[in-house]
Amino acid sequence: MQQKLFNKFYSENYLKALVFILIIYATIEKLILYSKFGAVYTDEDQCVLWLAADELMHGHFREPSFFGQAYNSCLEGWLSIPFLFLGLDFNQAIPLTTILMSSVPFLLLSYHFYKEKQYLISIVILFCFLVFSLDYKLISILPRGFITGLFCFGIGYYFLLKKSKYSFLGFAFFAGFGFAFNEMSFFLILPVLFIHLKENYKLKTFYLQSLLGSLPSLIYKLYAYYFYNIKHPEYNYFVKPKFEWNLQNLKNSISHLDDWWFNDFTTLFICLLSLLFILLYKKEYFKMIVTLTTFALIVFTLGLARTQEGTDSILFSKSRLFVFLPLLLAVLYSITLPIISFNLKKQLAIATTLLLLLIHICFNQQATLSNKIEKEIANPNKIVSFLSVKDVYLLSYKYIYICQSTKNNLIIYDCTRKEDIILAITIPIISKNKIKTCMPAYDRRLWTFSPILSSQPEKILVSGNFEGRYNRESLKSYKRQVIVKDGDWLVEYYLKKNINKTLEEDFQLPIRIH
Repeated sequence: MQQKLFNKFYSENYLKALVFILIIYATIEKLILYSKFGAVYTDEDQCVLWLAADELMHGHFREPSFFGQAYNSCLEGWLSIPFLFLGLDFNQAIPLTTILMSSVPFLLLSYHFYKEKQYLISIVILFCFLVFSLDYKLISILPRGFITGLFCFGIGYYFLLKKSKYSFLGFAFFAGFGFAFNEMSFFLILPVLFIHLKENYKLKTFYLQSLLGSLPSLIYKLYAYYFYNIKHPEYNYFVKPKFEWNLQNLKNSISHLDDWWFNDFTTLFICLLSLLFILLYKKEYFKMIVTLTTFALIVFTLGLARTQEGTDSILFSKSRLFVFLPLLLAVLYSITLPIISFNLKKQLAIATTLLLLLIHICFNQQATLSNKIEKEIANPNKIVSFLSVKDVYLLSYKYIYICQSTKNNLIIYDCTRKEDIILAITIPIISKNKIKTCMPAYDRRLWTFSPILSSQPEKILVSGNFEGRYNRESLKSYKRQVIVKDGDWLVEYYLKKNINKTLEEDFQLPIRIH
């Protein structure tokens, strides 16, 4: 009897220790990714989140969605504000926020089952968090709006698992916003909703709380629709692709699933098979159908034109839309594993096997991380503008200094260089808005145009060799001075006309007007 108690005590503490070991490793891994990638490099979309945080800190709520488009959100930028107030720079605070947001759902689920003394399930959830490739791990820490839906859903699902009086309300509230921010979180909500609907369809509170909880996110979506389609359609510059489905796209995608599933199709397939095997063994046919239907619908989306967009670069990877898959597996395991009873001996064997597998995978990932980052930086298929943070600050301060020394406070960018978009966003932020920038034909910050036009500047700085590259002969009649020539081309022009006419007639840059 004493031996059995000792064995149970030993086994449970061994499983507890594994949970803590995995959490400690996950923390170390995220810190390494943050220090080598997240806080070291930035891109134009991340800089939009710098702008979102900066605007909100100054009391300006510009748009309900990601600036310049009617979808996604600036949630990562907004939630980074406490870190900014603590003294972190934008390049530090925003990636840190993204890392926390992508980690919270897994950690909350793991914590719930740990508290319920279901240590094996806690370990499996952390396994789903750690087992996937560097592609997944790097994409999931990019501040781009990829993980906002996952973050909100994860909090909602934690409320649901707690089975409190208002569980359905909490789930509906957060999952609703998850779907509002990122529609691909639908595939996280779907299996949970169907399974709980089957179990609670007779309860009035289920419907009432679900309806009340969903109302705030519905109001948000209606407001966003009103803002971009009725009140300010001019703000919807980057229009979301229409719903176009093509059978040929689906056929081509199925033969190259690794391209969409962060080079981890084998891992996903094995995990799915294990789920289906458990459900079939326990004769849980409804849950098995729900699982199969969810994945069938995910595969179906590969026929959409939207999912075909992307390259082999993680900065605009085809996998970015499917970053929810590891969390989906963790959720499905949290639903499936409680229906099967493993004795402590089997739990130890499974947990140890998973640990050894993770050691092998994670060791190889850490060994190749630096090479992976260098390869991504050098990748010629990058669509999104991408720079080291060091270069961003050096270039920004360079142009701020030029503006101060030439007594200019406005730079016009034609966005022919990859860094133009980044600098156009970061220079005003770094200069505390003393220096204005404008990208006439390409600018998410539509609210900046009216103040610039009304200020009627006497002179401007223009980035780009318009006279040589574009043969704008009319510009030679302006009083002008080349400030920077070597590749960058920064020219000071004294205006003969108002700025609107100058840009449209002589530079041939159509300006978007608020």
